[in-house]
Amino acid sequence: MSARRAKRSEGEETIVWQDADGKRLLRIVYANDATKRVLGFNVMGVRFRQDVCTHWIERQTSVEEVLTELGAANFDPEFFPECEAYLVAEYNRQTGRNLTLKRKRGLWNAVTVLTGKAAL
Repeated sequence: MSARRAKRSEGEETIVWQDADGKRLLRIVYANDATKRVLGFNVMGVRFRQDVCTHWIERQTSVEEVLTELGAANFDPEFFPECEAYLVAEYNRQTGRNLTLKRKRGLWNAVTVLTGKAAL
């Protein structure tokens, strides 16, 4: 598994993870200011819920909150390997933070993120 920094525009920062065979990639672009609000996502080879990603962008959610909730966007089948923790680990390595992934993939986690309420 590898991580790398991508080219970025002024006022933007990016965090990227790509697996060793180059088949899966997660990238989050966020504002390089005090808000650290998420500006966009690039996801290849991983099934992500667009409505969850749009929710985060429209609400100007900080990259750190998104990273801890990232599993809620994933809807890969049950036995596919999860990759969100790798992106969180790379962010921690680059920033010196100690974030942890709070949500695993699953419909109920997506509902919780979208509604702000715990799913039944």
